[in-house]
Amino acid sequence: MKPAIIIDLDGTLLRTNTFSDYILYSCCQSLRFFRLDLVFLLLLFSLLRKLRIISHARMKYHILRHTTTFMQQQNRLQSFVTKELSHENPTVISHFHHYTSQSYLTVLATAAPSLYAELIASHYHFDHCLATPPATIPYTEWRENKCQEKLHNVQKTLTSANAEISVVITDHFDDQPLLDANREGRNIVL
Repeated sequence: MKPAIIIDLDGTLLRTNTFSDYILYSCCQSLRFFRLDLVFLLLLFSLLRKLRIISHARMKYHILRHTTTFMQQQNRLQSFVTKELSHENPTVISHFHHYTSQSYLTVLATAAPSLYAELIASHYHFDHCLATPPATIPYTEWRENKCQEKLHNVQKTLTSANAEISVVITDHFDDQPLLDANREGRNIVL
């Protein structure tokens, strides 16, 4: 079996919370283009989350549902990703290049939205990007790519690639299932 390196995005590959940055960037772009409806919704869902009236997952779902089309226009996503890349973590990038040079399968596994996570993964030439899907289905059927869901998606991808988890790099306790699944490999917790 081929060895695989699994890398988290937020706080790991990039030293920032990309979804918080996405909310702020979307809000600024909405103001700039007089999309006050989006500004209102971004502020509303952020406030509802801050007051713990809704879960983080529900907030993420609704924000993605309302901003995706707008953010896919006029190169906004690419501009956002370019800003985010300025937060790259040189230590993780060094590990990534080390394992890539040894022909490890590379997987970016994140709870961040696929909307921009796939662009980030493409920039670094990851073999696979496993991220939170778009909010195009009902919330009851939608799953954020974290904890057990992330592990399940990683295992499914590695099985089809005839690979196994050998290295996990993360900064978050949500990735404990991944760390536990990597019994014989190397875990790097930042």
